[in-house]
Amino acid sequence: MDVPEKTTRARRVTLRDVAILAGAHVGTVLKALAGAGAMTEATRARIRAAAEKLGYTPDPMLRALANYRNALREESFHGTLAWLLLDQDRDPITARTLAALWADAEAAARKMGYRLEAFRREGLPPGRLEAILRARGIAGLLIPPLRLPGQSLEMDFAEFAVVAIGSSIMDSRPHRVQPQQYLNMRRLLQALRERGYRRIGFCLHRRLDERTQSAYSAGFWIEQRAWPPAERSPLALLREDAAGGEAAFRKWFKAHCPDHLIGIPGILSGWCDAAGFPRIPISFFGDPRFGYLPEQQRGGILMDEQWPIICARALRMLDDQIRHGERGPTTTPMILEIPGALTRGGRRIVERGMWDVGKSAGRRPGFAGATPGQAVRPIGIDA
Repeated sequence: MDVPEKTTRARRVTLRDVAILAGAHVGTVLKALAGAGAMTEATRARIRAAAEKLGYTPDPMLRALANYRNALREESFHGTLAWLLLDQDRDPITARTLAALWADAEAAARKMGYRLEAFRREGLPPGRLEAILRARGIAGLLIPPLRLPGQSLEMDFAEFAVVAIGSSIMDSRPHRVQPQQYLNMRRLLQALRERGYRRIGFCLHRRLDERTQSAYSAGFWIEQRAWPPAERSPLALLREDAAGGEAAFRKWFKAHCPDHLIGIPGILSGWCDAAGFPRIPISFFGDPRFGYLPEQQRGGILMDEQWPIICARALRMLDDQIRHGERGPTTTPMILEIPGALTRGGRRIVERGMWDVGKSAGRRPGFAGATPGQAVRPIGIDA
């Protein structure tokens, strides 16, 4: 009978091994590998080279234990992060939204041991903002959503960790955390169809559609492809000036006679009442902290986009970059999308699976008919 030879497990490379090879203290090695601490770049590079040569990898179980122990005690002060305001727009609705997001982000940063401070780019010459941030010793930048579409960072952030909140910034370099707007729209439409609505209309400002990379309108258009042609309605893209937007909305409403609206909170209900249209329900996307009383009184559904969670996750992503010494743009930016929560009257709505509606109707989701190859009539868009 063969007796299996006794195997020996290779000893795990430890921080102490890296410290001996690099000629540094264990604490310095720990900070260098985590991207923290004040040290020269030469020291940090020497320590990382030693770790790579030895094949050092962190023990995931020890890291989990350390994270658990750290969660039990109050976070110490880690430094200041920048809340970078790039927009010059002074719209009051934007100001209210940014104030709420600032409160969410500031609370999350404080809980993690950071201080969040606002910086505005407006009026500064090129390079001046970066110099101010470097002088303040700021390692991380958090960029809130922009109201004006088509804007980019237009700055050199090679020395900073950067995370953008929302999808409005037209810059593919930073990591970002944003609402799951495309799927949120499809889930909302499915929930309304389950409740018997068959002429669902969607109205929004053209600027909002551009700011969200057309995620809402794409979700609306794709979901409608599974509906009978008679139950589809074109998307109403409206101008933001009150007179032009209201006139276009009235024309669209009379032409398509919706039995349920999805749209702009605080505006559509007033336009419907002023025109004497039927008092149909209105659903919308937003933050339940803002109230939206006229729409809520009509019995619609609120898709809570969970902005407090988005801000907290953005801070966690920024903290992770700082701890691992990641700075500047990356060729593979991460995009984390947070799903919204369907609510009605302040209570969460229990949903069916994402694809259950199409399956229950006996057809493949996303196609208007029984056969996938059948031609689909495109959904029009109003000017």
